[in-house]
Amino acid sequence: MGGPGKTFWLMACVALMSALVVLSRPVSPRTGIRLWTFTAAETDMLKTLAAERFLKTGDVIHIERLSASVLQMRLMSLSDSEPARTSVPDIVELEIGTAGMFFRGKEAHIGLRPLDDFLNRAGWRSRLHPARLETWSIGGHTYGVPLDVHPVALLYRAGLFDRPDANQSPNAAGIANANERPPETWPQLISAAYVDRSGQRLPRPRFHIEFPENSADVLVMLLMQRGVRLVDAAGANHLDDPRVAQTILFYAGACGTFDGPARSSDRSAGGWLRDLAAGRIDVALVPDWRVDELLIRAPELAGKFSLSPLPVFDPTDAPTSTWGGTMVGIPRACPDPERAWKIIEDLYLSQYACDARARRSIVVSALGGVDALPRSFDNRLATYFVGTSPDIFHTLAGQVPARQVTSLEPLAIAALNRVLGRAIDTVRSGRDQSLQADVTRWLDAAHQQLDAWASRDGG
Repeated sequence: MGGPGKTFWLMACVALMSALVVLSRPVSPRTGIRLWTFTAAETDMLKTLAAERFLKTGDVIHIERLSASVLQMRLMSLSDSEPARTSVPDIVELEIGTAGMFFRGKEAHIGLRPLDDFLNRAGWRSRLHPARLETWSIGGHTYGVPLDVHPVALLYRAGLFDRPDANQSPNAAGIANANERPPETWPQLISAAYVDRSGQRLPRPRFHIEFPENSADVLVMLLMQRGVRLVDAAGANHLDDPRVAQTILFYAGACGTFDGPARSSDRSAGGWLRDLAAGRIDVALVPDWRVDELLIRAPELAGKFSLSPLPVFDPTDAPTSTWGGTMVGIPRACPDPERAWKIIEDLYLSQYACDARARRSIVVSALGGVDALPRSFDNRLATYFVGTSPDIFHTLAGQVPARQVTSLEPLAIAALNRVLGRAIDTVRSGRDQSLQADVTRWLDAAHQQLDAWASRDGG
């Protein structure tokens, strides 16, 4: 699994610096407000809310949907021509996986406007999730309003960890004894795959957990759960943290046997849902947005799964992690940031906007005290999942670990993915006698490489 070459990153840097210049320049007056987003559901929601605002204020809001990667490239590729500069949006949503390139260099080079004055003026800062505000802050300034928290729970097939009880009646889905919780630690969970419900040792696993081999998504969640930040706000990478090597060794051990408990899911759209339905995956890490997808697209699986907090490695680990995230910000080039902020308050932070989103989705807002989840959605979680608290994601949201968005994080994740791939290949080849030392050496080399890149790049 090779990473991006020097030529790619040089071209990306040139494109980025050009984009930052463009985003920072004032633009010519234009009609209405331009807002860029990247999901179909959010586009529909914003159009509904924008229509309401037009009726109240007469504000014209042009909403354009692009994919997250195309949105990033559009911002990065804008030229210094007048037509291009007038195309820079007034308001933009950025996804956490693609936003890092805009959080680099000195403050004047960041193409987004600091929002500190706006956040402090009406008390919004104290009402937003502190860990998510930290995600979109660097150098003492906050550049984005966090829209979500995305706590992660453990999804598992109902009854998977129960012991036989002849007196227990099955539920509507035919699941009996669906009250037993998963083991409390990750190693215990993997070991439980090799023990049947009566306690007898099995030669092959009786269930499979979604641990992808070609993506570091789950590995990154496990590291965040353990309090590891791959890259911190100061730009220092922590690939040499001993917990990184320990977690890779655990993960590679679960994936390293061809008939082991770990399994990669289908990465195509809705593929993981098909894997759940077919019994290829029995346990998975799921943020609230994934559960949203499950509720909407797989009603036939109701009553067949449960949710719980995540197992841990150490008692000090968080019982959850986070996966994904979105912010909304104002480019420096916006000619009327006050007007743009008022629209952000109306479309994202108002009680009306929060209520409208909560009616459509169970995704936990970063606004702690505003968006009380309607009872219909609370009940939907409780009726879809067996033995699950309807407030599980709101409870976990208060314990979500912080994640820092920086330009170096994608490089750190790419390096992590390469080391993980080598570790899995080594286990499968049977040459894993010195794997602990090998993984430590590979991570140390990646740590030094990333430090060298950061020094050349200037942060």
